[in-house]
Amino acid sequence: MSELKPLSGVNVVELGTAIAGPFATKMMADYGANVVKIEQPNTTRMQMASGNTDFEGFSHTFAAYNRGKDAITLDLKSEAGQDIFIQLVEEADVFLENMRNGVVERLGFDWGELRERNPELVYCSVSGFGDTGPYRNRPAFNSVVEGMSGWLSGQDDGVGSPIAVVDHLAGFNALAGVLLALLNRGINGQGEKVEVSMLDTAIACSGEELAGYSEVQAGFDVENPYQPPMQPSGYYEVADGHISLIIPDTMWETFADAISKPEWAETDHRFSEEKYRLTHGDELREELETVLGERTVDEWLEYFDDEAPSVPCGPVYWIEDLVEDPHLKQRGQILELDHPVLGKHYLPRPPLRFSNCEVDGTDVKPAPGVGEHTDSTLEELGYTDEQIAALRESGVI
Repeated sequence: MSELKPLSGVNVVELGTAIAGPFATKMMADYGANVVKIEQPNTTRMQMASGNTDFEGFSHTFAAYNRGKDAITLDLKSEAGQDIFIQLVEEADVFLENMRNGVVERLGFDWGELRERNPELVYCSVSGFGDTGPYRNRPAFNSVVEGMSGWLSGQDDGVGSPIAVVDHLAGFNALAGVLLALLNRGINGQGEKVEVSMLDTAIACSGEELAGYSEVQAGFDVENPYQPPMQPSGYYEVADGHISLIIPDTMWETFADAISKPEWAETDHRFSEEKYRLTHGDELREELETVLGERTVDEWLEYFDDEAPSVPCGPVYWIEDLVEDPHLKQRGQILELDHPVLGKHYLPRPPLRFSNCEVDGTDVKPAPGVGEHTDSTLEELGYTDEQIAALRESGVI
């Protein structure tokens, strides 16, 4: 098995905050890229802390999205800081930024300028709403984009997803865009700009909902284009918690037999066909939870595994359940790591697995301290100790 990873030898410069951009470059680091993260001198990183969990410039959130990187500090408003930045970009394969629209351009680091400096550069810009359109300059956070995406239609809890799903999807999109651009560069020898919009990313996941709306517009009798595609679907209460179920029409008879309700699949029953189950969704949920309430989560899962293994179901976990799940443990998907400041903490293993190299996340260095690699990075660029000391004295680093 090769010691090289898929992105070994790829040099990345990151100017990112919060989740979407840093998540993308964290994955690049997981898969072997050399990532240099640029921050302002004297930064506190509190934008990446949850509540009061800032430890000497660290937080568990920051550690989750920035491990594997080298961190340097640069005052990018200073001429000397801009010179250092340009030197880094000239030697980079990828530059990724997710600053608010206009910030990078005001600093003089727009795509046109950096392309002149490095024609083979892949320039990735991650923003809430993209480079064009009337919303381009609006600030964007995950919850704002979730609301605009249509994902929350029909939800009345006022909360939305507890996980920053759009941020993470945008990070995956940024990784995919960068890889496609690098692949294309290998063919034509030219770099290019990759634009990632969080809203565009969310909309790209709404094909089924748009299909439902298309049916409404076409005149079909669709009660709610945002309803689940089938019933039963979702999580259901059992004796000691909840299980998640989704039963397509092709499995309905098998499922009805398995729960000792074969009459539900009979021709004249109100639950017999999918369109009827959608119409009577509330009744179906109430009656189904009466049946499911007779057993515990573990009992139902064991029963379905033995009696009806084709039934798609699973437990509804809390985070602590993930850490103890035997399947995830066997696959090593939850890493238990040590950090010099944070101590013991948990992070997910990189999700992709390769036959020719090991990418398990255990050999990735922990998230760096503020400016931890400034001196060593400048030394690699040819700066002397005296020059580095002068830059620090003047506040450039």
